[in-house]
Amino acid sequence: MYLTALISHLVALALTVLMLASSFVVAGTAEDFHITKGEVLPQGFEYAPLRMTGTVGDVTLNHTGTIEEILAKVVDEHPEFKIEDVQTAASPIVSTLDKVDKRTKSDFVCYPFAGQPNWRPAINRWISEGIAYLQHVNALCWVDGNKCARISCSWGSAISLCNVTPNPKGLSCAYMASYAQEIKDRCTITRRKLPDECGGQFWDTEGYNINVFRDSC
Repeated sequence: MYLTALISHLVALALTVLMLASSFVVAGTAEDFHITKGEVLPQGFEYAPLRMTGTVGDVTLNHTGTIEEILAKVVDEHPEFKIEDVQTAASPIVSTLDKVDKRTKSDFVCYPFAGQPNWRPAINRWISEGIAYLQHVNALCWVDGNKCARISCSWGSAISLCNVTPNPKGLSCAYMASYAQEIKDRCTITRRKLPDECGGQFWDTEGYNINVFRDSC
């Protein structure tokens, strides 16, 4: 009887160790990943097309491109679908994600960046539009390991997602929009007679960052 109890205890201990091991993820700050803050495209990285899986309204998504390109493809495939309806569609519930993952949001910098002369701020209007689209798709934004992907780009104003881990990541598009929204809220530049602009970079300790910047679309 004692032997049976001992074996049961050892089995339970082994299962606990396995669960802890399986839940381990690479985590750290920008410095931990040896990436320079403010780099839109880290050295040795390249852009890869974003892949989006999930739904928008009643339409299933398994498409590549920026959110704007994906919505245009959806319109071609489903003529009854209207892009303007996206911003009034029900938003996915991200409050739970926000409570859990807020602890992993880390380094935050606003434009201008020291030593990064190629950075340019984006136009707020187009960033806001991209954020609204991303907030209203119930989907994951996929980017390959050690790659960056433009998740939104319109009229020269881009939001990109960089994965600095070696493994592919599928992240809530709506939650990624929350990083861009915070950049816009905290990094807006107001100039007389010119449209408001914003630019910045927001890191997460799980090995990715969101960038808002001027880019070619």
